[in-house]
Amino acid sequence: MTLLLSIFANDVLPIFLVASVGFLLARYLHADVKTLSRLAFNVLAPCLVFNLLVTSKISADEFGRMVLFASVWCWASA
Repeated sequence: MTLLLSIFANDVLPIFLVASVGFLLARYLHADVKTLSRLAFNVLAPCLVFNLLVTSKISADEFGRMVLFASVWCWASA
């Protein structure tokens, strides 16, 4: 039971909180959805990526393979 509550508190509840804030902004402040989506994409997504990069625990070998893969992928798609 504690595992279920932990999963709910850590994974599901934040999603509902963000959705509720968005609903309230749209309903009562008549916020523009296009502006909010641009804000989320251009500001919050890079913050999430930075946080994940800083807090991740990967080895130098794994990091090197990821950089090599990204470089090859960018080179091949250009």
